[in-house]
Amino acid sequence: MIYFWLTVILTVSVIFVVSRRSFWFASPSVLFTAINTLMLVGTSALVDSRQAVEAEYLWLLLATQAAYLLITIPLTALRGATDARNLRAWKRRETEGWTWIVAKRLSLVLLMSSLILSVYYYYVAGGNLFLSQFIGEVDVKDAATMATLRLGYYSGDRYLAPGYINQFKNTILPTLLGIYCAGALSGHQRRWVAMVLALVTIPLLLGTGQRAPVLVALLIVVGVVMGVARPSRQRRLLLLAVFVVCMALLSVATLNLRRIERGGGPSDQAVAITRALGGRLFVTNQLGGLVGYLYVRRLPIQLGAEWVEGLKSISPGQARSGVANQIHRELYGTYRGTAPLSLWGSTWHNFGFVGSLIVAMMLAFFHHIWFQSLFAEPKSVLTTPWRITATLLLGYWFTGGPMTLVNAGWVTAMLLWGLGRLLRARISSR
Repeated sequence: MIYFWLTVILTVSVIFVVSRRSFWFASPSVLFTAINTLMLVGTSALVDSRQAVEAEYLWLLLATQAAYLLITIPLTALRGATDARNLRAWKRRETEGWTWIVAKRLSLVLLMSSLILSVYYYYVAGGNLFLSQFIGEVDVKDAATMATLRLGYYSGDRYLAPGYINQFKNTILPTLLGIYCAGALSGHQRRWVAMVLALVTIPLLLGTGQRAPVLVALLIVVGVVMGVARPSRQRRLLLLAVFVVCMALLSVATLNLRRIERGGGPSDQAVAITRALGGRLFVTNQLGGLVGYLYVRRLPIQLGAEWVEGLKSISPGQARSGVANQIHRELYGTYRGTAPLSLWGSTWHNFGFVGSLIVAMMLAFFHHIWFQSLFAEPKSVLTTPWRITATLLLGYWFTGGPMTLVNAGWVTAMLLWGLGRLLRARISSR
């Protein structure tokens, strides 16, 4: 029975994502459904349905996905043709030219702040791991040592507020890169500036040995360019180049940062890299989510207390929830590191099964309202890039509770979107 409903939900999810693919950067529901479908596929391959608790977790994922689609699909169907027309008109709409002038000044301030903080972060932590590997300064022979070096950027003897720095390094910097690329395509920015910024951003994203920021940055850059720059052949070529470069960088990082063992010829390494990237998509987070659920299943429902505790940890000196460390210990035998619950595992831990269904429906309503409000907003460099970044981070939320969104930079993107709206309103009213 469980695999029958799994087939039904996966089929509906895929049809929804494919039919709404052109909305992916404007509506959180498309990316959110796609990511959670990957979680479902990977988890179903790991779960032993004969084990009651494991089957229960798979039912939880199925039920929350169904609840989300139960709200999203009817809302989408009611406005499907209208939304398609509105989005086409919005894409063709010219970005307000005068906002480029103001955005250049604001972008320069944000860019300098992001670069200075990111470089200082690596200085305090002892260096940039990607650059050190690339130039041969550090040559690590085994994966265990490399894992220790990666952890040093977040829990070592010397590290600088990674949660705060990541707002600049992983969120603001990719958004600015998208703005500069869109400006280069639109004639508002010199192309060499965008190219130099791209070359600087790459080692800053990969410097901690984490690959996820590169994927998120890819989504942000592509989304911002699609939202700000008008459709053209140049835009398509740029987006293709960005995709190819990011995939190449992920492959190099997978190899050089010992995510796989070196050895064999180029074909063997290509196969190993493909398996490693496939494992990242279908196994790593799914396994953490499953093991995490098996762990929290033994604990009482928190009634939101764990989420509140996580949000309190934003303030310096506040203790963090130790659930992710406990799950990491269950997986790898050490508390040094984190393995987060899945979004729905975390929701179950805080609100139970019925609460998880309610949260899924509330998210569906929020995603729809957020998307509909796009068309009422002018296309401006002061607001549109930050709105798109916030949209993509909403859609990419598939692990942990609300604190995951905060750490990913969603609140930062929203604040900058609000600041852009305020600046635009003040200047345009003169």
